[in-house]
Amino acid sequence: KLLQSKQQETASIQRDIDILTYQINRAKLNIQAKELEIKRLGSDIGKKEVKILTLSERIEREQDSLEELLRKTRDQDTISLPEVVLSGEVFSDFFVDVDAFRAVEEALHDSFANIRDSKSQTEVEKTGLTKKRNTEIDARAAIESEKRTIESKEKEKKKCTPR
Repeated sequence: KLLQSKQQETASIQRDIDILTYQINRAKLNIQAKELEIKRLGSDIGKKEVKILTLSERIEREQDSLEELLRKTRDQDTISLPEVVLSGEVFSDFFVDVDAFRAVEEALHDSFANIRDSKSQTEVEKTGLTKKRNTEIDARAAIESEKRTIESKEKEKKKCTPR
């Protein structure tokens, strides 16, 4: 009867060891999956940073263009009708200037729209980047938690293992 009791105890201990081994292996697989996710997130973060930089450069170019258009608008705006008449220019030249002024105004409008669009896209990308970074931080925290769980299970397994 003592032999049978010891055999059952050994089977129970072996079952506990097997369960702990399974839990440890599952935790290690979870860590590997999270590490792969972190690598993917790192790549996504890099792409978003590049996109944000590209958008920022586009905004800067548009602002430079806008400054030039505003200078042209100011220059054309300062000429009055009496000045045109007194300058001896042909009226057709005046209308060419008016058409150029309209073109500059349209370009200004387009430039403002492009800047608004680029700024909006930049904000969307920055928000996405923040979310990706937070997900990465969460994944790293989960890995650390899994590692602590593994250490605990390993200690428990050692306690259960007959010497």
